[in-house]
Amino acid sequence: LGYMYKMGWYMSVTDVVWVILDELLLILFGSVLSSIISFPLTTQGQLSAVGTIVSAGYGFVCGAYMPISNFGSGLQKVLSYLPSTYGTSLIKNHMLQGIYREMERQHPCIRRRLFPAYSYPTSRKKVAGTRNMDRKHRMKE
Repeated sequence: LGYMYKMGWYMSVTDVVWVILDELLLILFGSVLSSIISFPLTTQGQLSAVGTIVSAGYGFVCGAYMPISNFGSGLQKVLSYLPSTYGTSLIKNHMLQGIYREMERQHPCIRRRLFPAYSYPTSRKKVAGTRNMDRKHRMKE
């Protein structure tokens, strides 16, 4: 709590509600996957062993432990069919949204660096001016 007091809390109540809903969605996806895989198994030992292996592996392939962009393009296409891939992305976006808002508030130029595809003007003259403005802003810090 001391760390949060010193560094700040940047999640709004709406962000917290979205994160809780995202977690419920991920629990639902995990339960469905677990039920499908566990159906043919008969003993508790089998269920425990398979559940441990599947949950660890699924954490990697859904992007929770390792970014999906690190995988090959073929595997990325296959992983795009797994619902937990999107659930993991949702939870990441909702948890970081408040931090991005605070970064943008403190440093207005940061949006162009984080989201270049959604940036402002695209002509060369204006972009070059923006880069110079970014350099001036960094020099003031």
